[in-house]
Amino acid sequence: MRFGANVSIARGILGAISQAEKTGCQCFQIFSRNPRGRGERKISKEEIKQFKINLKNDHFLVHFNLHSPYYLNLASPDEKKWQYFISVLVKDLKKCEVLGSKFLVLHVGHHMGKGIDWGIKRVVQAIKKAFQKSKSKTFLLLENMAGQGTEMGFRFQQLAKIIQLSAISHKRLAICFDTCHAFAAGYDLRDKKALDRTLKEFDNIIGLKYLKLLHGNDSKKDLGSRIDRHEHIGHGKIGIEGFRALVNHPKLKHLDLIIETPHFGKVNWDRKNLKILRSLIRQ
Repeated sequence: MRFGANVSIARGILGAISQAEKTGCQCFQIFSRNPRGRGERKISKEEIKQFKINLKNDHFLVHFNLHSPYYLNLASPDEKKWQYFISVLVKDLKKCEVLGSKFLVLHVGHHMGKGIDWGIKRVVQAIKKAFQKSKSKTFLLLENMAGQGTEMGFRFQQLAKIIQLSAISHKRLAICFDTCHAFAAGYDLRDKKALDRTLKEFDNIIGLKYLKLLHGNDSKKDLGSRIDRHEHIGHGKIGIEGFRALVNHPKLKHLDLIIETPHFGKVNWDRKNLKILRSLIRQ
């Protein structure tokens, strides 16, 4: 298993590589644009060229992926906003292709009171439209969520249905599994037996072949709370034994694990959490 962190793009994509190196990452994640605002920093051709050179010359960093902004809601009932969100997704898929990222992580969205079934159909429509407009080979990774408010994608059945209805799923659609979100949604991860049960359920409903990336975060809130509050590794309700089971599980060892723990993007904090994860690996 390779360990990494979500690093800042405040100093551009070249600064992101530098921060990943300082943090001790083997892989890293960056936001495709400002995660909460609507602004987009343009990336020059020279920056892209240098980014690829720097990444190729770094013998420790292996992979990186992009994360779409939080404000995207592919289930939005507002037609104008929905079309805008699709256009952002298309641009981000193209950005992944240009930079060389294999994965783009996406929060499924909120049905805004329209109901989960309605929301799932809306998301599927949006994904199909985005894929039609972008010929990128990038995998779009649906991230499982905690289930706050009208949030979708917190049950494995919901994610499976989106994949099944999207038709092109076997080529371009897969899953990013967030430990904090899963725990908050009611999937136990606190020890090996609990993790085995959760992975078996995931495999039966979605299929482990669709699992491409891990977000490793402890949870401030209890099992099934449906409250999304990340905690430092081993300091939350999942606990150190849960993460020991996770990083040593034979069905997960080939995956990258990205931390998004509190103060994420801060080198010292991220290094501490990565150090804890590495210490749990059985030699």
